[in-house]
Amino acid sequence: MSHVTDTLNPCLRPARERINYVATPSAITTLLFVLFLSFLAGSAQADVAGSVCVENGGVISVNGKRSEGRCIDGTMVRLYGVLAPSLDRECRIAGGEEWRCGLASAAALLQAVKGRQVDCKGNSKDREGQLMAICFIAGRSLNQFMVEMGWAGADRPVTSMFNEIEAQAQTAKRGLWSSDFTPEIDE
Repeated sequence: MSHVTDTLNPCLRPARERINYVATPSAITTLLFVLFLSFLAGSAQADVAGSVCVENGGVISVNGKRSEGRCIDGTMVRLYGVLAPSLDRECRIAGGEEWRCGLASAAALLQAVKGRQVDCKGNSKDREGQLMAICFIAGRSLNQFMVEMGWAGADRPVTSMFNEIEAQAQTAKRGLWSSDFTPEIDE
């Protein structure tokens, strides 16, 4: 065998010439830093900001526009931790009268965002592929606002962050809680 073959085949090298594959602390630190930057870059790509098109009381389109009664283009965002009724949902007031609570929920959200810019922070998607995010207007959580005003319920299976706020809105009979509203995802 030639000397070149001996140096390429680690099994034929003498023990003192074998390459040490143990990672040094600086190599581990560098790897962790690269992974951390990759994580930040991945979640930053999911953050969106801009004008708002309201789909319903819990879904918006950031930088989208309305066409034929729907939001098109833009990034569809489901307000994280929030359950709002579909547009066609009706609720019943104690006296038996029905009202379009889904439309009222969407109208409340539209009033809150009209002419304003939102900043949405999120890094996961729902089963429909919509970004799940907490959205802010001038530093105030739009998600919390919708639950606090009673125009949406807390999405308890997802998070407990709005449970107490929902209970306060229920007790005060604000928004949807003035009727028989039960939070659930309307398909």
